[in-house]
Amino acid sequence: MLATIYFKDLTSEGQGIFTLSLCWGEFWAKSMSHLKMDLVHDFGDDYSLVDIDSLSDEKYSELEALHAGN
Repeated sequence: MLATIYFKDLTSEGQGIFTLSLCWGEFWAKSMSHLKMDLVHDFGDDYSLVDIDSLSDEKYSELEALHAGN
């Protein structure tokens, strides 16, 4: 199972890393290294990380709609 984890790095604001995915829902990590340790624990090497800020508005709306539907 390939997990796609969407993330937003908010460590500069002191909030850590926000992730959004179908498998985890909404999740906060303390740092990128903490997030990657959790990913390896849950998925091994079978995951991908996508920066939310790199998504187009349309793709982000699709992600929100998909997440809201679950």
